[in-house]
Amino acid sequence: MEFDTLSASHYPRTIDALGERFKQRNLSDLVRRFLYLQGNPDIEEDIEEVPLAECPYLFDVTDVSVFHSAQATFFAPSNPSGVRGMYRETIRSTPRWTRGETPGPRHDCVFVSAPGDDTETTVNNLNLARVLAFFSFSRRGNVYPCALVHWFSTFGLEPDPDTGMWVVVPDYDDRGYRNVSVIHIDSIVRGAHLLPIFDESKLPSTLNYTHTLDHFCGFYMNKYIDPHAFELLW
Repeated sequence: MEFDTLSASHYPRTIDALGERFKQRNLSDLVRRFLYLQGNPDIEEDIEEVPLAECPYLFDVTDVSVFHSAQATFFAPSNPSGVRGMYRETIRSTPRWTRGETPGPRHDCVFVSAPGDDTETTVNNLNLARVLAFFSFSRRGNVYPCALVHWFSTFGLEPDPDTGMWVVVPDYDDRGYRNVSVIHIDSIVRGAHLLPIFDESKLPSTLNYTHTLDHFCGFYMNKYIDPHAFELLW
């Protein structure tokens, strides 16, 4: 996976200031835990259980940049695709999307690989997340392309019997804050499509597609969007 545009302008160039811009004031802590995982990929404990004091400090981080889209390239021979079954799609996370009927923010959802972590929160070793931002930074000669993501968890131990689709709900901690992490963009497999679960309550007249992922409490993971998604979520 790679960023497919030039870096966006008018963003802060430090992690702390970027956290303020993203309204994610603990972004520095999330980046420090991310760096710990980069240096210790085989740890068995939850990264949240690692004392923050053991995580790298950010005094030598430079070249902080923000991007509004990235391209995922993956093997999908069942899709209408190019040579030898390779398929490419653009994943966007931008504060203003102007190509729809109503301009507004767009933050796409993605499947994130979770090798060896087939738990009740995953489907076929895949986690689901919403990309809140794409950004990169340099540290000690290495460039780290990252995504700030909000996690979803599966609801139930099997797909919905009526639709055949898995149900997911957005993750929040005990204080009601979003469960977010910084991940390497190489762990993103491809984009994901969610369908809101409607109930009998009336929808506000001001609701439009730019608010959907923030308004509803549960979603179907749409495995019918294309053949490759169906194979991933059988």
